[in-house]
Amino acid sequence: MATEDDEVVIAGERFRSAAAAHWAAVRAGDASAADRQTEVLDQLASQWADGQGVTDLLAPLLADDEEPTVRGAAAMYLLNRGHADQAVPVLAALADDDEIGLVAEEAELALLMWKRQQGNGGNTGSASANG
Repeated sequence: MATEDDEVVIAGERFRSAAAAHWAAVRAGDASAADRQTEVLDQLASQWADGQGVTDLLAPLLADDEEPTVRGAAAMYLLNRGHADQAVPVLAALADDDEIGLVAEEAELALLMWKRQQGNGGNTGSASANG
């Protein structure tokens, strides 16, 4: 029988896989495949949304050794679930990384939208937002 820790690891692998597949579909121009992977991500985040579950699932995926696509997806889900303290620094770092292309743009947009919702205007403070 799987322990809760095992379940978190398995769900984390599924999230990682769906995030990678989402971005592969985006890069291939396959919107329907990208949407299907977004649904998988949404379902996983929703299943773990109770209490500390979503941070147990997503916080490990913010690590520097994760792919930017995975880090960005995990950070955006955390940001949208009230965990800005964990998400904002990761999104800001991704937004400033010119070498990751669309992932950087999406991170910057997520920060911009979040800051506007917070009433902080739209300045993310990232270099790409100023240039």
